[in-house]
Amino acid sequence: MKSGSLDTIKPGQCLLVNCRPTMTGDKMYLEFAEQMATSPSRLTMSAVGTLNSDDPRFQQKPRRAWTTATPKRMMELFGVDVSDQNPNWTDGKIGDRDVKILPLDILNPYHAELDKYFRIQIRETVDPTEWQAENVERAAKRKGANGDYITHKSFYIFSNPTVVLAEEDETIEHITLEPDAATPGKETEKVNVETGEITDQTMGI
Repeated sequence: MKSGSLDTIKPGQCLLVNCRPTMTGDKMYLEFAEQMATSPSRLTMSAVGTLNSDDPRFQQKPRRAWTTATPKRMMELFGVDVSDQNPNWTDGKIGDRDVKILPLDILNPYHAELDKYFRIQIRETVDPTEWQAENVERAAKRKGANGDYITHKSFYIFSNPTVVLAEEDETIEHITLEPDAATPGKETEKVNVETGEITDQTMGI
């Protein structure tokens, strides 16, 4: 544990951030984060990204994914004691609910039995889960936190991160959908992180 952090992980590295009990208490939610080597939405590396790497608006945040595990497997695979005797439990919140969180910060978590590493794969789809369908404003893909929705064939895109197992140098193939062309006359963001253009002019004119 404590072999990495969200502030220092590099592209291609994955971090087992923490765990917390499920609602039933018999399993643990595991939170993973990965700094993607390139954004799954971009097929080529944008020069403007590296030229503005010290601008927070251009910095790519680690992607998150969650899965569950039994306490027994947590000990077998990661050597983590999730019992009440572990003094490293901290108080946290999930929404309005108080929860116990165990910080882990395990860099490039490894499955020794299978000789594979835990990684995150992004799978985009236009078919929402029940929760996504009821929370489109929060779940659908957007241009930035409060930007316009990104669509594929006029359907909302839902980006689902999944925890997978991979070889040490294996390239993770993300499933991405081609976004629709921008609507003419719609205002762009003041800083377009795809092109580097700083403008509030309308598009397609």
